[in-house]
Amino acid sequence: AFIVYADYDLIDEKTNVLLYGRLENNQSFVSQHELEPYFFVKSSDAKKLSKYFKGDKFKIENTELTNFQGDKVSKISANNHTELNKLHHVIHKSADTYEADIKPNMRFIIDNNLLGSLDIDGEYTSSERIDRVYNNPKIKPIDFEPKLKIISVDIESSSSGELICIGIYTHN
Repeated sequence: AFIVYADYDLIDEKTNVLLYGRLENNQSFVSQHELEPYFFVKSSDAKKLSKYFKGDKFKIENTELTNFQGDKVSKISANNHTELNKLHHVIHKSADTYEADIKPNMRFIIDNNLLGSLDIDGEYTSSERIDRVYNNPKIKPIDFEPKLKIISVDIESSSSGELICIGIYTHN
């Protein structure tokens, strides 16, 4: 399969990533995946922030990861990206946060190493608008070049109107 568009939504108070695309057999698909969004704080700051993690909304985990200065970081996660964003808004003034600006759909793509193509394994249903609707299927990245008939143009410019670059992708 080839991902054409990725989005996210809140379904039953849980963050879900929606991958839309085209299968090798040319059928359309959407693949829905529950995601536990997260960001990081310095582990040394996690203790002073612990008052914000009370209850069962948030989970904090020690990691072996570090920031660029070599400080260990802890992972803060939640079922709901909206609640996680609210938490970030409260704590970012008193502690450095890392990767809090990554949207759930991009987090899912990064964490699953999806570079456009993927293999989907799981049951599916059909809908009026989409040929296959997958709910939490097994996925893995693969090398696959679809036969698309699309052109994508991306123009980047500065606030003063200076042209920075033009990216064009076409595929027959």
